[in-house]
Amino acid sequence: MPQIIKTELARLGAMLMRKIAVIAISALFILLTLNGHSASGSPGEIHVPYDQATIQEAVDAADPGDTIIVHSGIYNESIVIDKELVLDGVDQTAVIDGEGTGTVININSSNVVIKNFTIQNAGGDWSQRDSGIYASNMESCHLESNHIENCRLGIYLWQSSHIEVTGNTLIGNVEGLRLDGSSNSSISYNTIAENDWNLVLSSDSRQNDVKGNHVTNGTHSGIHIQTVSNNNTIYGNKIKNCSTGVFLSQSNNNTLYHNSFIDNTDQAWIGSSLNNSWDMGWPIGGNFWNSHSNIDVKSGEYQMGTGSDGICDSTYGVDASNMDMYPCAGPINYFEVDFAGPEDIVVISNSTISDFEMNATEKTIIFLATGEASVGFSRVDISNTVVDGIWQNNYQVLVNGVPTDFGNWTEGSLTYIYFRYEHSTEEITIIPEFSTAALLAFAMVSVLLVAVCRKKGILST
Repeated sequence: MPQIIKTELARLGAMLMRKIAVIAISALFILLTLNGHSASGSPGEIHVPYDQATIQEAVDAADPGDTIIVHSGIYNESIVIDKELVLDGVDQTAVIDGEGTGTVININSSNVVIKNFTIQNAGGDWSQRDSGIYASNMESCHLESNHIENCRLGIYLWQSSHIEVTGNTLIGNVEGLRLDGSSNSSISYNTIAENDWNLVLSSDSRQNDVKGNHVTNGTHSGIHIQTVSNNNTIYGNKIKNCSTGVFLSQSNNNTLYHNSFIDNTDQAWIGSSLNNSWDMGWPIGGNFWNSHSNIDVKSGEYQMGTGSDGICDSTYGVDASNMDMYPCAGPINYFEVDFAGPEDIVVISNSTISDFEMNATEKTIIFLATGEASVGFSRVDISNTVVDGIWQNNYQVLVNGVPTDFGNWTEGSLTYIYFRYEHSTEEITIIPEFSTAALLAFAMVSVLLVAVCRKKGILST
């Protein structure tokens, strides 16, 4: 074949390949555009306002299972979610403002996750159930780390089940969180404050777990349980400065224990309710009531043994028909740790407990205990799974690095560790038991570190 023909064929072939490449790239661009995803984004992610201008446009464009990431800004929207999605405001700097009308986020699908938003200014119409977040007839949704304020209802769950509400702040609403006819849900570690009604379970809301919430400054009530809301478990909550700590009406067989009732005008009010339990027996105990004497110099199931056990020596009458048989001698603190799954570690103490940390690798539990000048005590309740897993049931308690005497006992699935100390700010450490020489060296280093921290103002004296 003549060389000129070969050259022309090569030129035509190269031109054809370039055209095919252009067509392929154009087709890919069109496909990405039709799918609503940015070429620079990850598959299954939509970024607002970069890929879509509004959150609702992103929801409409998303496929089930997608994640919508909303970046910082104020979004004046009312949003309807009608498919399984993750809606992530990253760090609460994404603000969704309902501008005083209707519901801000309406969940019309199961398996929805909403997290890390600031949600504000829903409408005020109770007949329309105006809410920050409203889920109706849904299941298996997860609401986490949202800040919700100035709404008729902060979060409202209607006829829904298996909803997880955790780590949210609900403040300055008429009702912070309300469940109507909702069951088998978990309400945990939320801050619910300065609402008229902080937390309401109503209209046949059953078998819900309400755990570890800070419920404060409720104009009418802290936790309000009414109208045949039965078989709920209310535990590990701090209920403080409310008109009524717990309001219980026409609801039966609920269990309330390990709650701290502090400075409520009425600690609890009970009407037309039967068979509600206010303690879990000895040694788990009941609730802390700051209106009780809280004397603890005896121990045991009948409080006839010598020594303290974190349980008051006398019972507490909630009313004429309801008795806390084993009130706790100090406020109760719940900490959730991960050890082959979530585990609760409970600290009952007359100290303020802070900076709690469990490190399974280093085999330590550490926290600070702060109080006025007096004798402090702490009782640490730990599952046997953790005690055996990190210490092989052989441990020591240090106060500011110095070994201290402690009492311990095992009952059922839990181990109880009780000890005392002089108040100011003390660092409590539970570690494996070492040899005497190793323990002395550890104590010397710990004391030196505490002294340095105090000198630098890290710890108060």
